Formats: sequence, structure tokens, C-alpha cells
Amino acid sequence: MFSLKKLLLIITAFCLFLCGCKNETEIKPYLENINFTVHSIFGNTEYILNGFCSEDGRVELSVQSPAEMENIKFCLVEDTVKIYYLDLEKEILLKNFEENSVLKIVFTGFIEAFKCGSLYFEDNNYIMDFEVDAIDYRMYYSQSGLPLKISSQN
Repeated sequence: MFSLKKLLLIITAFCLFLCGCKNETEIKPYLENINFTVHSIFGNTEYILNGFCSEDGRVELSVQSPAEMENIKFCLVEDTVKIYYLDLEKEILLKNFEENSVLKIVFTGFIEAFKCGSLYFEDNNYIMDFEVDAIDYRMYYSQSGLPLKISSQN
């Protein structure tokens, strides 16, 4: 005969089992006040940019390498990129950047990440897909929601 204690124990174990069987864990991109680095190779030149993403959606990139481009800074606010070089400043709409440029891809990735409700889990990665100039890209995230890398899917 089952006692009330045993019945409660079985019900509790069953509930824990059901809770543990959930396949999806909702992870949202974590983009508030983070620093990151962008590495890109174009031709024989490696470009390194240091980035910062603020909680209000502003994304900044500063060129670190090559040395002759060190003083160039890019700041994305909504759909406009401000370019700074020494005392000069220029504004360009993101959509007017050269097709599939690294800056356009990175900035679009962050714009989409701010709009993204949650990431999906596939092949041991948290992922968000987006498109730039008819090419599919995938942004990978850590388990805590921090962006790790962007890669082309085509």
C-alpha cells in the first residue's frame, strides 16, 4: 500500500523528470556594454578592430591594425554610420556601404541581434541568422549570450 509520503515522492520525481526534458533553453543576445574584437583578412592584409556595444544600441569600431589606419573610428547609431578620422567626421547610411563589406556585415549583425527575441540552439551553438546583400550569415553566441563570431553560410 502506498503511503502519502511515497506518492508525493513519486509525483515530485516525475515533475523533476518532465522539467529536465525540455529541449530548448531560451537564450537572448547579451549586448549591453560589451567590448569585442573583429579580425578580418582582405587580400594579404589583416584588419583588427576593437569594438564596443552600448545598451542603447550604439556600436563603435576603432581600427587597431594596420597601423596606417589606426585613427579611424566608426560609430553606428540606428541606420547611420559616423566615420571619424582625426578632426574629420562623415556620416553614411549603412545601406550605402560597399556590398558585403566587413563593416556592413558586423553592424547589420548587431542591429539584428538587438531586434532578436531569442537565439536558437543547433550543433552545440547558440545562433542567430541574418542576411546582408543576399548572402546569409550566422552569428554565434556563448551560453551566456555573448557574441562570439560571424560566418558566411553561402
